[in-house]
Amino acid sequence: MSKSPALSAGSGGRHPTEAAQTVTQDQAEDLVHLIAARAGLAEPPHVKWVAGVSGWVRPTRKGIRLSLGREILADEEDTRFTIAHEIGHIVRGHTDWRTVRRSFAWLAAIGLIMRGPRGLALEGFGPALAILVQRPLIRRIKQPQELEADDFAAQQQCPLTARLVERYQENDCKETAGTARLLSWAYPTHPSWEARASRQ
Repeated sequence: MSKSPALSAGSGGRHPTEAAQTVTQDQAEDLVHLIAARAGLAEPPHVKWVAGVSGWVRPTRKGIRLSLGREILADEEDTRFTIAHEIGHIVRGHTDWRTVRRSFAWLAAIGLIMRGPRGLALEGFGPALAILVQRPLIRRIKQPQELEADDFAAQQQCPLTARLVERYQENDCKETAGTARLLSWAYPTHPSWEARASRQ
């Protein structure tokens, strides 16, 4: 937020008892451009606002798209961390087409191997075996990327604070249930909030 003092050098988050400050979409997009410029990106990602919380990046034919949930605007600290974290994925090369293709190729290959020449899936074991083999691979590929993005955010004075961790944990407890909880276990793309907070 080039128009906001929140991104001043050495800013590490507000006091836990301080009220959350809201952010406008224009201010958030200013921050995207500012951090992208600081990081030396040739061009900032294209921002797309969506419903919900958090954010994610993905390569497109027109460049990198940064999708941001509008709910992060209710909390400036959340906005700053989310944007810096997602730009961290770009800077560290996680959105490079070669990296993305390599990750999907590994997962697809494991899926084919688990089916086998006679099709283990027909016997009901294929999907379960695939998940058991994929879980450690996903952790090895994806979780280090999340930690690298966290580190980048901290370097931009937009860290994952203890207050944010507590908030995110509360949201997970409210929103993650049933099928969503099972998918989170089967595809552990992110380290636990505790593990991520311990690095800050």
